Amino acid sequence: MATGKIKQQVMTAVARELMGFLWAVACEVMGKPHGSRATA
Repeated sequence: MATGKIKQQVMTAVARELMGFLWAVACEVMGKPHGSRATA
């Protein structure tokens, strides 16, 4: 928000990143591929 972004846009972006992270963690736990390039 410090760069002048709209609060709703910032919150949506943060929520999207968090959901992607949680999705990848859930897939890791279940042993299923998740398509994330973050894990080695």
